[in-house]
Amino acid sequence: VAESIAAVKRQRGMPTTDESQEAAVMERAGENAEQFDVDANLVKAIFRLLIELNKVEQRESR
Repeated sequence: VAESIAAVKRQRGMPTTDESQEAAVMERAGENAEQFDVDANLVKAIFRLLIELNKVEQRESR
């Protein structure tokens, strides 16, 4: 998936990192966790890890 995202971003001249999008994803992750009575900090930590790993893969694919 990261390679496909990197290709689209490369074609569109977009940067690998989009801090506003990352913040929105983290906010939604926390809200959804609370909605399902799951530890929001744990969910956010998992999402942060996934985002960071995805960015590493995207950088390697560029």
